[in-house]
Amino acid sequence: MNLHIKTESFLKEIQAAFNQHYPYLKIEFFSKRHADRKLSPETAKLDNGKTIRDAAVFFDPADISINADRTVSALEKDFWIQFGLAIQVYRNSNGLWLETSATDTWSLDQQNRAGEASCKRNDGKSLEERLEDTRFDEER
Repeated sequence: MNLHIKTESFLKEIQAAFNQHYPYLKIEFFSKRHADRKLSPETAKLDNGKTIRDAAVFFDPADISINADRTVSALEKDFWIQFGLAIQVYRNSNGLWLETSATDTWSLDQQNRAGEASCKRNDGKSLEERLEDTRFDEER
């Protein structure tokens, strides 16, 4: 499975195509890379309304593999090598988006399954409802 990225591709289109394959993951684009096992600075996040041509250092069209067995770190490296563009993968965890920097060695499939499992545990309740349930349980 590949993401075909053209110079006219908008960052939000790339995000949407990635999210179609991995509904419990998302990617964000940054102006600089994060250090190993460190979080990306929020101030370096790029506007997803930009095109690859506007955001990337190199902008020749390319295919980026998003096969299930690829690791997060390999995906991040591909974007850096192909476009000079830093990305960060996030995983949905009970409705919160967490950077996967501590688990960059996990495969995309493993990350997505972990996100799915954490979201299914909340029984479809909002964060506020889950917190209220916890408060009620503690009062007993």
